[in-house]
Order: sequence, then C-alpha cells, then structure tokens
Amino acid sequence: MAKRRTRSKRRVWRDWTPRQPTGEGGARLRDYTRTTVRLPPDVRELLERVAVHQERQQWRVLVDAIREYARRVLPGESQS
Repeated sequence: MAKRRTRSKRRVWRDWTPRQPTGEGGARLRDYTRTTVRLPPDVRELLERVAVHQERQQWRVLVDAIREYARRVLPGESQS
C-alpha cells in the first residue's frame, strides 16, 4: 500500500512569534527616516569589516560613529 501524502499546513503571519523591535529604545525601524549614503568602495569595505568584527548591524555602527564625531566637534552637545 502506497503512503498517502498529507498536505502540509501553510504558516500564516498570526502563527509566527512576532519579532521584537530592533531600533533604539525598542523603536520600530520602519519609523526611522530612510537615508542613502554614497561611500567610496574602501570605506564601504571598512564599514562591513567593523560591523562583522563587532557583530552589529551596519546602521548601528554608523549611528555610533556619527554621535562620537558630533560629541568631539560640538562640545556641550547632549546625546539623545
């Protein structure tokens, strides 16, 4: 007797465990303003290497780098 193939259940969104927001302070990334930055190839490669080394997303590396730069250039500027 041949085995009968059963139809697998299709997963629907409500069956999945929702992903936690990944932005700062639990914010949703879709609420962030999208920005495009053109980088020279060597700088892009450096960004990728730093992100992999720190095991962090590239956008988080950029945010920290910009904040650190602003802290040095704009004395007295408070961090948000």
